[in-house]
Amino acid sequence: MTRPTRRTRGFPLIEMLAVVVVVLGVTGVAIAGYVDISSQNLRAAGLPRDARRATAVLDRVARDLEAARLAVKPDERDPLEHPWVFLAETRRSSEGADRLKFVTLGQPPSASRAAASDLCQVAWLTRQTAEGDLELLRWSFPRLSEGLDRNFPRADDPGVFLVADGLEHFGVRFLDDAGEWSSRWDSSTLAQSSQPPLLAEISVAMAAREPGEPPSEAFVRRVILP
Repeated sequence: MTRPTRRTRGFPLIEMLAVVVVVLGVTGVAIAGYVDISSQNLRAAGLPRDARRATAVLDRVARDLEAARLAVKPDERDPLEHPWVFLAETRRSSEGADRLKFVTLGQPPSASRAAASDLCQVAWLTRQTAEGDLELLRWSFPRLSEGLDRNFPRADDPGVFLVADGLEHFGVRFLDDAGEWSSRWDSSTLAQSSQPPLLAEISVAMAAREPGEPPSEAFVRRVILP
């Protein structure tokens, strides 16, 4: 039998070394990614409690506004019978609208939900507590109304749930195509018919946690509406 040459015996070793190098490289990339994610989580955890809570509110409201849709009303149909609406009103806030109602793209209907729609009505509203701070509520309904419905849900209506409490203020301002900011919007009027705002600016501040403490600074997020 012929003995293997030095080159033949060394070839498997070269392959093994190559595999080890590849595994080490992949492991290094995975560790670097884990360290980066861990660093981000630590930075987020290091934010003040009020900042984390305000950011969560801004994220939630922004997602709904980014999904808002408003259909052009046909000329032959009475605008007051059209179910598509973008409505914003101010009741107690000096920072912008504290009641919003609009239509969003929801989840596509499944076979088991044939009567459902991929459109969803959403409303945001505030409620003042006995302590004087605000609660932020969200309402949703999985289809359009038969006609125009400018009514806002009550706090105890089905589909309403508490998103955040302990707010000092909540408000949304809107930018129109003329570059003017407004705290109100009503797409059922002739002036704003079939027109959503170009931009929404959400502002939220958390109430003081202890007597004598000042409320948090206002946290602001701007959202481009589709």
